[in-house]
Amino acid sequence: MKNNPVEIEGIPVIDLEHAATLKNGTILVALHEKYLADAIKNLREKGFFNLISISFDSDIWSSIRWNWLYEHERKCGTTFLSLEDALNKDLHVYVAHSITDKTLKDVFPIRKFEIPIQVGAILTDKKIFSIRDDQGENISEKNRQYCELTALYWIWKNDKSKYAGLSHYRRRFKINEEQA
Repeated sequence: MKNNPVEIEGIPVIDLEHAATLKNGTILVALHEKYLADAIKNLREKGFFNLISISFDSDIWSSIRWNWLYEHERKCGTTFLSLEDALNKDLHVYVAHSITDKTLKDVFPIRKFEIPIQVGAILTDKKIFSIRDDQGENISEKNRQYCELTALYWIWKNDKSKYAGLSHYRRRFKINEEQA
């Protein structure tokens, strides 16, 4: 336990020797996913069974991060907006497409908060959307090197909404119309 804090936000940090006296307690195991299985196995071998495991991509960790951010913003006097809240505000989420896109087996329609944008538009005569990364201030000619980041640059320089986002045509935000 050398170099470990004595407590974190009022909760004591204890080693396994001291923890042996608390085997009926609940242990939060927060580790990188590649270490999580071994840590859980070792704790169970030592007689600890009330374990809550979280990794960076777990739903529990996402909830903890969201709640922390919400409280942090509240304490700082700023307003934290969830995507659902922001959708009722001035929000544009662009969906990057190019002429080389593969046809998807499942086609998802553009939702009310999404705007399709063609990337690499300056490199072709084929125009597939009215919003393109070759309009206004742009780096469309660098699309072969930067892929959908040419859309991100275009959004930064040309979009005037209060909130803006970017998704890829194959990796869309997981939110439905009811949440919007």
